[in-house]
This record gives sequence, structure tokens and C-alpha cells, in this order.
Amino acid sequence: RLAYFSGFRNQYQQFMGEIFVARENGHSQILLEGMKWKDLFGTEVRLCHKFLFDVVHWNSFYPRLPRIVAYDPTVHTEIELHGNLPIEPRIGYVNVTGDPIQNASKPFVIGRNKMHPQNRYKALTSLAYQPNHDRDPMDVLAFQGAFRPHPELQEIMDDLLRNVSRSDKNYLDGDDADYSYMALHARVEPDMQVHRPCWDKKVTNFTDILDMLYQKYPDPPSQSVFLILNRDSLEKTVAKADNTNMLAVHNLEVLNRVVRDGLWDGRAKVFEAGHVHLQTLGHPIYSKYYSISGSVLSFFLALGAKIFIGSEVSSFAIDVETSRFYRGNKQNYHYLPHGIELATPENATLPTLFRC
Repeated sequence: RLAYFSGFRNQYQQFMGEIFVARENGHSQILLEGMKWKDLFGTEVRLCHKFLFDVVHWNSFYPRLPRIVAYDPTVHTEIELHGNLPIEPRIGYVNVTGDPIQNASKPFVIGRNKMHPQNRYKALTSLAYQPNHDRDPMDVLAFQGAFRPHPELQEIMDDLLRNVSRSDKNYLDGDDADYSYMALHARVEPDMQVHRPCWDKKVTNFTDILDMLYQKYPDPPSQSVFLILNRDSLEKTVAKADNTNMLAVHNLEVLNRVVRDGLWDGRAKVFEAGHVHLQTLGHPIYSKYYSISGSVLSFFLALGAKIFIGSEVSSFAIDVETSRFYRGNKQNYHYLPHGIELATPENATLPTLFRC
């Protein structure tokens, strides 16, 4: 019933928190129209889950995962849908005496407040790192692939990878197609500069991250590097008439240079993932709601990378590593002030726990 908020992976925690809370309350189905993802830093619209993710695929895991069901007025007789349908459905309660949170049953309401599902998710995932506990099977299923992008968004991603491979002249048709690439999540946007928790683990100068990359890999490990970075945030900060954030100016200059000239003296091409690509497509959903759609695209592109490098203080990066871990890919690294470290060694039994 609660629309999600904050960045993509925080919203994911709220989504999975709803899944956990539903199970704990004995429910095996969840209403689709109550799942809405905020287009943060874009239109600010809350987009219905079905436009971003593959509901049919998710439901194929029932009963191991709760089924996501669409509104049916003959069944859900105590609610009505209104708002910008079907993009941003809003739920209104009817035929309910008193407080619907306490009394509604067609459908029931889950979640005591907006933080309850996310807090429950964090509590349950943290429990996996205690002795004699395992990660919740529903959580593992989602990371292993039950949670995946809408088929249209997946096709956009596949087309992008095919075009990247062709431009690298290493493209092969059919089953032998080589889409090998590295993904770098450079968390150097202005909001990270003022986000104080875990400051001793942050690197906010883009040049410092690239210097570490060259030190770790004297030669490019891949011909293509997908760069995950919020260009919009940098450009809007730098464009302000009263801007005094010279680090943002520097990071934007570095971004523009590496996209133009590549990395490793041009031996590896750089492609911007996410909303930068979607804004050019003219897609009626993904180009308009490019911020949340771009985050989804970037996340799943990162899952398919040969190597992933991100920040230990980013929930996005930690969730990428977690999903890759449960899919058998442990080539995941953190950039830290002293250099790049392996985040998921071969003998690791659990992925890194987000602590910031």
C-alpha cells in the first residue's frame, strides 16, 4: 500500500520488505497497484511495478514467492483505483468502517508505516550474518533472477550490448556472441560529497578512482567499460550560476574526457549506462521516466559484467555484488582511499553486508 521512496536500491529493500511482511502475515498474494517505484531526480512520478519488472516471471516462482496480482473490482471490493492510470495508480478505500489499516480485508493492508517494510528487510538480511542462520530463501531467489527487468527493458539492454560489441569489432553472431565488459560504478556525484556516514571509506574524486583502476589493471581487462554515474546530478550542479562546487566541475570534466577518449590511452571504450542511453530512445515509458528506468538498466547491466567495481558505501553497489555472488560471479571489487580490494573472495560464504 505504500509507494516507495529514495534511490532504486532503497526502494528495492522496501519492495522485498513488503514480500517478507506479507509472508509473516500469512498472505500469499500482493496487489500489483500498491507497488510503485519513484522516478527520483526525474519526473518524481511513482511508476507502477509492471512497467519496470517482469511480473509473469516473478509469479512463476509461486508458491516460493508471493504472487503479484492485479486489481480486480469483484475481489478487491474495499478499494478503488484513481490517479494517472495505469502509470501511477492511487488506492482509495471504500466500504470500510473505521481505520482501513486495521479493518480492511479486501485486500488487507500490510506495513505499519512507510519504514516498516524496509526496516524488516534490513533486520532479516542482517540475521544471515549471525551464527547458525542462512539468508532467507526468498531473498536469494530474487537475487538469483526471480526479480528481473520488464522484457522490453531487457531487450533495450540486449540491443545496447550487441551494439557495443559491434563497435569493438569483437561481435560474433549467434551463440558465440561476446558481450564481455567491465562495469564501474563511480559514486562521485555531489550528494556523496555531503553524505557523512562512512566518510573514511569514500573516494569522491573521479581522478583518484581512475588512478586506482590503472594501478590495479596496467592493461585493460576488457575492451568496453560501462560507466554507472549520474551525469544529470553533476551537470545540474555545475550549471548553477552560484555553483562553488569545484569538485563537481572537475568530475564532470573527467567524465566528459573519458567518454570521448576512452580509458587506458583509448584502448578501452567507455559507454554511459542508464538514463543517458534511455533519454535518446524515444520510448514512451523508459525515456520519459528515465531516472528510475535508467537505474534499473544500470543495475542489470552491472550484473552481467565480467568485472564489477563499486563503492562499499553504496547500497546500489552492494546489491550488485550480492546478486552477482548468488549467481556465481565473485569478480567484485571496492575502491577505497588506499586502493581497489576484492569484495567477494573465492572462499566467501556470504556477500558483503551494507553497513553505511
